[in-house]
Amino acid sequence: MTTFRVLMLGYQRVGKTSLLASMYRATQKELAGNYQFQIKPGNDLTSQLLSKAEDNLKCATEYIFGDAIAPTNVLRTFLFQMYSNEQMLFQLEFLDYQGGRLMDSSTSDAATVREWLNTCVAVIIPIDSPSLMESEGEWAKLIDEWNNPEGIENIFRSEMNRNTPRLVILSPVKCEKYIQEQRGEELRRKVEDVYENLLQYLSAEPDLRKNCVVIAPVQTIGGAVFTGFKKDPNKGIRPTYVNTKGEYKPQDGDQLLRYIARFALARINKENLVRFNEINQKIEEGGLCPPSGARQEKENLTKQIILMKSGLAQFSQSCKQEGAFRIVSGGSLLNS
Repeated sequence: MTTFRVLMLGYQRVGKTSLLASMYRATQKELAGNYQFQIKPGNDLTSQLLSKAEDNLKCATEYIFGDAIAPTNVLRTFLFQMYSNEQMLFQLEFLDYQGGRLMDSSTSDAATVREWLNTCVAVIIPIDSPSLMESEGEWAKLIDEWNNPEGIENIFRSEMNRNTPRLVILSPVKCEKYIQEQRGEELRRKVEDVYENLLQYLSAEPDLRKNCVVIAPVQTIGGAVFTGFKKDPNKGIRPTYVNTKGEYKPQDGDQLLRYIARFALARINKENLVRFNEINQKIEEGGLCPPSGARQEKENLTKQIILMKSGLAQFSQSCKQEGAFRIVSGGSLLNS
């Protein structure tokens, strides 16, 4: 069974674990009764971690001071399985870790992140939206302290294998205030401005043919709106949010999985085409007596392609591309 790795690349408290939980919940809501395609936790540990994260986010309803989920203190993976008509197609494995350890390149976690960067099919870069959008005056340094765009760029420049096709998603999180105030395009432009050097690096020739870059914001809780920053004597500057309706309804988390599924589908179809040609060549060369198993292999491959089209293709095509969402470069890599 094919397993695609997905790296969550971000520093401490940017919201990696919260984003994973919101992504899963929003996708389950979108899939309910509408698709032959389904996504399920791949093991008991993933179910437990998601359940705990969701419980914390659901409790963060009336007033939030700081983050709803404590920082991850161990390296761990989340496993999701993708199904079509109850048959598993492939797995997605997400890496989560203590973001603060990225500051020290000598740590084992940092070494694991570098290894994943070179073996993953996709990289998701969570971006703290309030520190991105409110980076003025006394809060001007927050964008570098919390998101560290230069540090993210340096990791790509120094560690990424430039010969492997890869999807890179820049995902502003905790962005409810800006989306609900119809400031989505402003949010996207801010991402493009602050991460300009990274975007230019990923889009430069010959990497334009190797990297698909997307901006896709996620409303992590759905009802929690940023209200400002406060200074805490013990914890430094902290963000404040209110959720007057007491709702946990994450929005657009499914878009991350739709883009990943679309990118994975394009790669799978390309590999299947190569396999089809190889099988057909074996059958033609064998004439009336083709190699044992060649016809059965072709039949199995045909069934797999039908399953892909019946479920995954339908789900993966509904990718948003307007307003706050944009395919920055490499869109051809999404074409099956």
